[in-house]
Amino acid sequence: MMFGTVSDTEKQIFREAYEFFERHCSPLANGEDGSLEFWESAADDVCTTYDKWLGHPLMSELLTAIYSYLDSKAKERTKELEDFQ
Repeated sequence: MMFGTVSDTEKQIFREAYEFFERHCSPLANGEDGSLEFWESAADDVCTTYDKWLGHPLMSELLTAIYSYLDSKAKERTKELEDFQ
């Protein structure tokens, strides 16, 4: 069942969002050696990727969701969230 067609732009945005995630998929525990560098690199990459797409709303939403997910992974590793204790 088809509901619509994904544009080439949308395909490329999802591909690049995935590539961003792939580059930063393993955040270190907060406070661990190298964690600050990890987050600085991820933030720089978010800005570069976002700017490339001139703030396209789909890319904005995907990057926000991915960055939030990475934050959750880091908090899980440091046992910062009640759910992970």
